[in-house]
Amino acid sequence: MLNLAVILRESAAARPDAPALLHDGGVVTYAQLDARSDAVAAALAVKAFVVPVPGRSVTAEQVVDYCRERLAAYKYPRLVEFRETLPLTASGKVAKKELT
Repeated sequence: MLNLAVILRESAAARPDAPALLHDGGVVTYAQLDARSDAVAAALAVKAFVVPVPGRSVTAEQVVDYCRERLAAYKYPRLVEFRETLPLTASGKVAKKELT
């Protein structure tokens, strides 16, 4: 599938030192842009926090496959972390800011 990420990666491989962007008098090469896009993509990766039901086992692959079948491509998790419990706020909601 041809998308912006593929085009950028191929351009960075073919011409790493060629200018990709010109801004405020500065130049960003394809290699620099590719590295920055990897950092942004890693920061945006969806992560699932899973508390398994006692007595049952589940793998990270099973969680990802389950979500992939039911969610849009940009929504299913790329990372899965298993926990004993989830942190809760005083009102009993999941404390999302404490999950990293």
